[in-house]
Amino acid sequence: MRLATHKSAGLSADLIDSVELENLASIYLWRYPELNISILRPCNIVGPSVRNTMGKLLYSPLAPVMAGFSPIAEL
Repeated sequence: MRLATHKSAGLSADLIDSVELENLASIYLWRYPELNISILRPCNIVGPSVRNTMGKLLYSPLAPVMAGFSPIAEL
């Protein structure tokens, strides 16, 4: 189900699709209780021994700034 006001609310299509998929998983869980359903939500991990893009951004002398609104990439 697409929301007509998603652009005015600042919601991305990816976020809307993610919420829709989680809702479908919940429906199947209630409809078929014998199923085992897992929803994976990947996240960025930072720390002194972790070497990844997010760590490099946070370690740099310049502060990263998001261009626009993106609830998927929260710092």
